[in-house]
Amino acid sequence: MINAGFGPAIATNTEVRLGGEVVGTWDRDVKSRIFAAADWPMTYSLRQGAVVLIGQQTFLVRNDSDAPDRLERFWELVSRRLVIDVHYESAYGGEGLTVSALPQSGRARW
Repeated sequence: MINAGFGPAIATNTEVRLGGEVVGTWDRDVKSRIFAAADWPMTYSLRQGAVVLIGQQTFLVRNDSDAPDRLERFWELVSRRLVIDVHYESAYGGEGLTVSALPQSGRARW
């Protein structure tokens, strides 16, 4: 995720879907239901009110493992089943914007 806009973005909410079903917000509780303890990737949470500065970039979820079975499970999850929507506004507020990790086809594949 990168803020390529003209000003800071303020996170207002996140929504996580797994296999098309809403499972909650992008927080530790949802992550623990999605990832097994042995497969836990690096993650970054955007809490309500978090500010993303111009040019700031981060991964919401990243797996640095080189274990083939772990990579296969991770890839299956992030490429076919996991969708993270980040709702945000500018510093002025009120726009109700959303960016989604939905595949380019516009719909998740599972």
